[in-house]
Amino acid sequence: MKITNHKRFLAIALALVTSGGQFALAQTTTRAPLRNPPLALEPGKTHLIFSGVTSNFPRIAVWLFQGLYQTLPRGSFRGDVLFIGDGAVVATARVCDGKAHFGITTPAAVATMFYKGFGVTNKPCPTLRGLFKIPQRDPITLAVRADLGVTSFEDLIKKKIPLKMATVPDNSRALGFLYPEFLKAYGTSIEEVKSWGGGVVGADLGGQAIDKIISGEANALFHEGDVPIAPNWKTLNDKIPMRVLSIRPEVMEKLQQFGFMKADYQLEQGKYPGVTEDVSTLDYSDWIVIADSSVPDEIAYQMAMIGV
Repeated sequence: MKITNHKRFLAIALALVTSGGQFALAQTTTRAPLRNPPLALEPGKTHLIFSGVTSNFPRIAVWLFQGLYQTLPRGSFRGDVLFIGDGAVVATARVCDGKAHFGITTPAAVATMFYKGFGVTNKPCPTLRGLFKIPQRDPITLAVRADLGVTSFEDLIKKKIPLKMATVPDNSRALGFLYPEFLKAYGTSIEEVKSWGGGVVGADLGGQAIDKIISGEANALFHEGDVPIAPNWKTLNDKIPMRVLSIRPEVMEKLQQFGFMKADYQLEQGKYPGVTEDVSTLDYSDWIVIADSSVPDEIAYQMAMIGV
């Protein structure tokens, strides 16, 4: 699948959707060999593997495969979705390693880092392709217990408060890479925070991070934007009032080198519990459907058309 062709396919798909046009794959079997398939590809079929990892992504994978199945001859398609329980970084790595044809990654910064070979990986991935974006608004939530008595992250550092941050503990998700870089941009590190009596409390999902504070294991969280809208966020604030903090503009500028950009909107004062003033933060938005270059152009076209 060529990059130039993909751009043309996506443009055609958009045009067909807006004009009400129809498209079906030719009634022939198209195979897409992988370099390192995790299971044997079924001979004579269009057999595709989707790295769905966890959360909403396996559902999206099934939706896309169902749409693709309807365009192919009866009995000619097989699709496998890998529910591997890891994050979008792992999903992207599986595509780059030739273990999956498709994946979903978030935010867009992850695909950029893999393609160029920096940040979360030190190995460029020239075979990585982007098919389309599923829009979703997702601001990073940085919040601390209100009884810590701080109004900014700088206050935490100056007072050397034992910060027990609920966040992703490793690089399986982009947050696990971002948090140490966030600390570095503020002039500190996980090691220094540990010297104050703090550290990282593992929480892969936003709801888990909230539960870690409710249980007393953590006193702060650094997570995705689903935190303020989670049902247990109100439960937490009723029990332990929280304060959502802004991220300093200079810090966000430093993190742009990895593709993490400042959100073009603010969390408005009073919109959610703990938002005591307008909050500026990083953008973690959008789900990007990605593919390996071994995927035939007509399959890439159809997947893009289903998505748009």
